[in-house]
Amino acid sequence: MKLGSFSAAVDKFNKKANESMDRTVRRTVIGLGRAIVNRNPVGTPATTGVKAYRGGRSKANWQYGLNSIPISVIEDFDPDGSRTISAIATSIPRQAAGKIHYIANNVEYIIPLEEGSSKQAPNGMVARTVLDFQQIVKSAAR
Repeated sequence: MKLGSFSAAVDKFNKKANESMDRTVRRTVIGLGRAIVNRNPVGTPATTGVKAYRGGRSKANWQYGLNSIPISVIEDFDPDGSRTISAIATSIPRQAAGKIHYIANNVEYIIPLEEGSSKQAPNGMVARTVLDFQQIVKSAAR
């Protein structure tokens, strides 16, 4: 094998490996975000006892941050979580490997929710998702 063709083969392998790592990291972060958002409870007038209650604020506040933790609170509602999951997915860069990815929520009542204050999610959202981390990565790597 000539040096030039060997070098080209190594470059091709390197490019494919990097693309695979980037794809796996992106899919993992999306999978983690989806799991957390889907586990986030949503209050209703029946569960809160407040007739005009509008649920989905905490679900709307799961935010993605690249290399820094998001610190804002979003004044929105997303009861089914679809817009929130989409926002997380579209925020992740194509070259995702080797970077620090955060998914954070800053509503003032997120810690009590995580600690089980809602009967809908007595075991929290993040803690449950951490338990599923290996499976989420395995699925992302396929």
